[in-house]
Formats: sequence, C-alpha cells, structure tokens
Amino acid sequence: MSTARDLDAPEFFESQNYATSANLFVRHAGSRRGGLRSYRFDTAADAIACALTNFASRRPSDVVMTVEDKRFNLDALRAIERRDGAPSGPSAGIASA
Repeated sequence: MSTARDLDAPEFFESQNYATSANLFVRHAGSRRGGLRSYRFDTAADAIACALTNFASRRPSDVVMTVEDKRFNLDALRAIERRDGAPSGPSAGIASA
C-alpha cells in the first residue's frame, strides 16, 4: 500500500488471513463521544463476523478491518463473505480494545 488511507481489494484477503489477528475500526460520527472506536480480535474471521453482524448498516468507509498490513472496508468485507461464505468464528461479540 502506498499511503495509510489506501484500502486493499477483497482479492488480497487470503484464506490464511482468517486465522490472523485483526483490528476493526468503526467511525462513530454523530454520537456524543464521536470519534473512532477500535476493536481487537484473535482472528479475522471473528472481526468479519462482528462487522457484518453489528455494523452492516454503516457506510463502507465507516468500518475498516486491518489484517497484517492490509486494510479492508465494509464493502470489501461483504465481498469476502460472498466469495468465501460466512466466516467461521466462535462469536460476533464485540470486545473493545
């Protein structure tokens, strides 16, 4: 990636990335606290499940998952889920970082 604002295409998400730890960043504009919340997950599968379960109605740019040096917005996560099927993870619960 050339800059921090660049996003990766869903094709850059590989099957071994499901087992890699991931961070989920969610913009909460309009809330009293506002700003950005981050969530840490043991696996990318858990992060994808959480994003698609809890933040599906957000704008694509409001939800970004990072895995290693790759960044995927909500649209990319939807495409990954369509391509590979529902991610397998123990839960879609949120644990704030």
